[in-house]
Amino acid sequence: MADNNFQRIRSAVIDGRAQAPRYIQRQLLQLHDALRENQAAIRQSLLQDTGYSAADIDSELYLTSRAIREEYEALDVSGFLEEEYSLARRKDNLSRRVAIGAVYIIPCQHSRLYSTLHPAAAAIAAGNCVVVEMSLTVSRLNSLLSKVLQSVMDKDTFAVLESRPDDPDFFAQHCVVVDGTLGATEPTSLQTVSASVTRTVAIVDRTAGVGEAAKEVVRARMNFQGKSPYSPDLVLVNEFVLKEFCTAAVQYATTALVGNVDPDLSSESPKRPRVQQPNSQLQKEIQQHGATTLVSGSRGSVVLVQDRKSPLLTKKISEPTLLVHAIRSLDDAIDLANSRGETHLAAYLFSDLPTSKYLSQFIRSRTSFANHVPTDLLIGPAAPAGFATSMQPRYTKDMFSRPSPEQVSISPQHDLLVRFLEANSRESQSQTENELTQPLPPMNEPSRNAMGFFEQGLVTGGVLGLASILTAVTVMVRYGVPAIRRK
Repeated sequence: MADNNFQRIRSAVIDGRAQAPRYIQRQLLQLHDALRENQAAIRQSLLQDTGYSAADIDSELYLTSRAIREEYEALDVSGFLEEEYSLARRKDNLSRRVAIGAVYIIPCQHSRLYSTLHPAAAAIAAGNCVVVEMSLTVSRLNSLLSKVLQSVMDKDTFAVLESRPDDPDFFAQHCVVVDGTLGATEPTSLQTVSASVTRTVAIVDRTAGVGEAAKEVVRARMNFQGKSPYSPDLVLVNEFVLKEFCTAAVQYATTALVGNVDPDLSSESPKRPRVQQPNSQLQKEIQQHGATTLVSGSRGSVVLVQDRKSPLLTKKISEPTLLVHAIRSLDDAIDLANSRGETHLAAYLFSDLPTSKYLSQFIRSRTSFANHVPTDLLIGPAAPAGFATSMQPRYTKDMFSRPSPEQVSISPQHDLLVRFLEANSRESQSQTENELTQPLPPMNEPSRNAMGFFEQGLVTGGVLGLASILTAVTVMVRYGVPAIRRK
């Protein structure tokens, strides 16, 4: 059965069956209807599989629905037809893109619903067939999605499989692989892979609003059971505000850990599992390396790591445990953050804006945020490698299409080069010499005598020192000399 499903996908890719605008519109409509009409069952499956809070589940459902809706509403059928016939009407279509053919989705465990339906919607909107790989025995959500999607989507262009088909030529030539599991997928030139193994870091400078910074990072670490790849793995806090930060973090974490109740769940609903076991590997390492647990509960903890050499400072965290470590200065924070040579998934910088600019400039990170952790970034997988990090949508149509511009107008250099190649060679020599003898405009760089930042600091310090000396001399002349004369 799986082979038959894949063969239908293969044939549809060759025929370009999924590229018609009305067909795309209909498939997006059916995908959204499937989500809307089965939301209660989906919510229940998510609760049983993940133990997420009702608010976590609602957030994921909301963003998943928005992702499909926005792709549907952005589809301009009349504009699509206008672009299709632009060449026949002697118009350039330089922004033309064509579908890759198929998108093979392996959803990640975190935000599994969003990680399945969002890239599927973007792939459909780009005119691709879609194949979703998921084990039907692993989770209730997988079984439910498989049943629902296969019943409403066109079987010729949408399939759910339990394992990857053995067809390397198809994957190399016609397919983009979205691998949210970071498994060992075979490398291809068309592959899109999420990079959630890299870490995230938050830095709290002495110029920050410390209380708000503590609230932001604790919330980002505790929500979604700490499983988001964008939850801060390590918080580096300036030693001058460390005590204030820890106090605020403990206070907010205590409220979050104790008050995280789902009032809308009935007593007949299955209980959410405890998300953090006291004997988890991370908790064992915390005890082993002598870190100080500031607050701990069944749903999370805040831990202060004093030892600069502790391996806890280099771990990717996947549970609601916030690790805090003191830094002496901005440069100390930069050195520690960059010590492993990795490029962070994200850097959250809490400070005044000039300081955030300095930190963002020198900390290697795919994206940086000043004085906040975007909540919508926490939902879904890590942004695909090789693309700009987008909070929403995480996936775009351009990721699943390739440029194929159409041009009818002649380039400005065309006629000149034709004359070079076909007419008098003297003209080409003259034009070439004229081009090569003309220098580029001057750089207009500042004079070498101009003072830099440090020179200005020295001059300012010198002026202030000289002013102090002159003031002292003036006071002495004004009051000291007459006093001496009176004696």
